[in-house]
Amino acid sequence: MEVILYKSRGLSKSGEAIKFLYCGIKEGMTYIKHYIESGFINEMLEVIYEETIDIDKVNDSLLKNDCDLSIIALPKERVLTIKKEHDQLMPLRIHQIVRTELGMNEIKKRMSKREVKRYEKLKSNFSFQVRHDNKSFFDFYKNMHKPTMNTRYGSFARSVNIDDAFNNLFKKGVLFYINQNGKPVSGSISQIDIEKNWLNARLIGVLDGKDEYLANGAQNFVYHSIIDWACNDGKIDVVDFQGCEPFLTKGTFQYKKRFATEAILPPNFFYDKRVLLRFNKESMSVRNYLISNPIITINNNDIFSATYFEDISNNAKLDIPYFMPGIDNHKIVKIL
Repeated sequence: MEVILYKSRGLSKSGEAIKFLYCGIKEGMTYIKHYIESGFINEMLEVIYEETIDIDKVNDSLLKNDCDLSIIALPKERVLTIKKEHDQLMPLRIHQIVRTELGMNEIKKRMSKREVKRYEKLKSNFSFQVRHDNKSFFDFYKNMHKPTMNTRYGSFARSVNIDDAFNNLFKKGVLFYINQNGKPVSGSISQIDIEKNWLNARLIGVLDGKDEYLANGAQNFVYHSIIDWACNDGKIDVVDFQGCEPFLTKGTFQYKKRFATEAILPPNFFYDKRVLLRFNKESMSVRNYLISNPIITINNNDIFSATYFEDISNNAKLDIPYFMPGIDNHKIVKIL
């Protein structure tokens, strides 16, 4: 098995020279590597190297590197063999699901009060419908999904190409269209796993990628509509709102948490993939980054914990919320 070895250097927000290392599976380059590196390094100076190595050479490569923050993303069994005392063990990704088999009334009890009120208000401005015709798919993909991804993420956009989206998502699921005054303004394609009776919410978008449809609640209404349909007409047991990086400060994590979601390991390729967070506690920039960005850790029995950091000068940021089904405990790591 081959893995990627990547090393960069730059300046932190405080102007301190810092080095970052990613060592792991290629999929981690698309997901967690970019997310952590872009938050840790404020001004990129250079990529020192990026190369492919055999997984059996990982230990030797790590010994030769003196980076301030290192991310090792590998299968669980391999990660556990190289874990050191102060390393933090994380899932590579988490998923957030809603157990719609509980019914709409129970889910509303578990939702944030803010979302319940918002849904009742939005219902006077928006409606949803489920579509299965091909024209609606292509209209959604070209006029909503693609522009939204380009606007938000640019060259870092992660999506599914149009042919795969048509054959493997749309033809195996449903398209939700959100209408405002009879005009489609947002939507989502969800794949349905018939054997599990799960709905996988996959692609989302707003008309022309315009921010006004974020501000007026058109995209927010997508989430409520999926849950509503799954509980009622769809008779779906679980809605999977998909994954995100294991950080409490990740916007999608906090956003989806409002919808009565539960944190689980991804039921896919990432299920047994883990990340070791290895850091130089002497670096002020490292301490500042970790304190500002508490993480989700996982133990050997696959139990999640919210993990906060503090040092002698800064308390843990416990005001960043974590509690939800699947993450019901927290710990504080003192960086001394």
